[in-house]
Amino acid sequence: YDISRRSRSNFYRSFSLLSLHRRRAMYALYAFARLADDWSDGGEKGPGERTADSSVATLGDWRDWIADLYAMPPSAAKANVPILAPIRPALADAIQRFHISRSTLDRLLDGIEFDCREPVRMESWPSLVRYCQAVASSVGQG
Repeated sequence: YDISRRSRSNFYRSFSLLSLHRRRAMYALYAFARLADDWSDGGEKGPGERTADSSVATLGDWRDWIADLYAMPPSAAKANVPILAPIRPALADAIQRFHISRSTLDRLLDGIEFDCREPVRMESWPSLVRYCQAVASSVGQG
């Protein structure tokens, strides 16, 4: 909730039109996407602030964290992604309640991976389409 509210995005206001459970799910999904995007831009020691510090999460850690959410039974996250800890219960509930496919969150991370490249270059039209589907379209798909 707080991440959506603090972002001052128009999404926050639109979420108020949803039922309680859908609104909570959207807060969790938005928080995951916002945190991932901020991380890819270098916030919370993401790719823009690479260090030798082994406690800094990698994109692989994010992928492992997501895999843990889909594990049966759910387990505590193996990967150390501290900024995701507060949203874990809400995101896990959203995934279970609304049957959000793992591929949806994986596609979003694929987009983050594109954004981590310096500079982002598309060699072909199909590459650009894949990038757009990962970066923007994954948010609206489920």
